Amino acid sequence: MTLKKIIPLLIFIVSMLSCERDFTLYIDKQGGNPVLYSFIQPNSSLILSLSKSVAATSAHNYELYTDAQLIISRNHCCIKTISYPSNQLWENFSDLIFVENDSIEIQIITNNEIIVKAQTIVPVFTPITQVDTIKIAKSQIDGTIKNFMQLGISFSDSLKIKDYYQLNLEWHQTSLVNNVLTDSIIPIVFSKTDRVFYDPEQGTSTIGNIDFDGLFTDATLKTKEYKIQIQLPYNEFTLSSNDISKKLVIKLSHLNKDCYLFKRSQIIYDTYKQLPIFDPVNIYSNIENGFGMLASFATTSDTIFITN
Repeated sequence: MTLKKIIPLLIFIVSMLSCERDFTLYIDKQGGNPVLYSFIQPNSSLILSLSKSVAATSAHNYELYTDAQLIISRNHCCIKTISYPSNQLWENFSDLIFVENDSIEIQIITNNEIIVKAQTIVPVFTPITQVDTIKIAKSQIDGTIKNFMQLGISFSDSLKIKDYYQLNLEWHQTSLVNNVLTDSIIPIVFSKTDRVFYDPEQGTSTIGNIDFDGLFTDATLKTKEYKIQIQLPYNEFTLSSNDISKKLVIKLSHLNKDCYLFKRSQIIYDTYKQLPIFDPVNIYSNIENGFGMLASFATTSDTIFITN
């Protein structure tokens, strides 16, 4: 939660405690801390965001750099030194393509001084080796029978080091409504009943039943090959009268540890901020002398095409 949101809440709480008590509220008027974000994928260009944090009393969300330089290194060798585009929040460095297992370091320099340093290692692709489907029927609490499509999503884990993953499912549809073609991508919220989604580290949150959006580790894996079991309503595997095409896209991302911890802390924060009052949540950062995240992930996918 930002100070902008905390300040009105603090004032309200103190005013309710006593009408006769004086209090002094100290606000951090400082800003200017470096903020860097980049999420690197193998075989893709480097996209990077650089800005400065602002004071809590500022009317703006960020401040841009006008004099920053980047030093970008791959596998401990400098490959590029460049001035960051003036007054630019995001920049695509299309000539910088990284691959699996690349070790990347980014340094930010202003006034001939290194102010920020961050590192990441690009993970390898973890392919989906097989997807099985089978129709099953399950009894419901009210005594009715409901049909499900059970998916068996197989992949291979190294078991040599601790690995971090994220599984996402999406419906990709093309529909014709009132003679207008519409493409849509619909993320699927599915039940995380497979044991792979249980991680003792995820038990540290005081709010139970948080949906961590398919994040998991190999902590519960005992064999190199594993099949994740997912169940979706069977009636979703049909084309409606308006559908021209429909497919289920299964995405398995292999994350580095920093990417996993950042995503997890962001989900916890998003859950907590829905409460009227909650304890502070630190968004994970690996930026030395600054804020933000330099992380990487490698995503593979498989597709099931729906036909009637």
